Amino acid sequence: LNGAAAQRVAEELRADGAVALGVAADVTDRAAVEDAFAKVRTELGPVHILVTSAGLVDFAPFVEISPQSWQRLIDVN
Repeated sequence: LNGAAAQRVAEELRADGAVALGVAADVTDRAAVEDAFAKVRTELGPVHILVTSAGLVDFAPFVEISPQSWQRLIDVN
């Protein structure tokens, strides 16, 4: 979750003439996602196309992944 990076990319896109808004949200937190969508709708109007990039990976043998890490992977992905 890097809101500052999202804002920088949105600024670069706007400098090139695009309409963009950088928003970071924890996809495992429904309220955070709803807040992010509310911000987008307020700033830009209805959402017609959505590109997401949430994803996690654990570079460890399956038998070494803790139950907590496994649940986090499931929640995000």
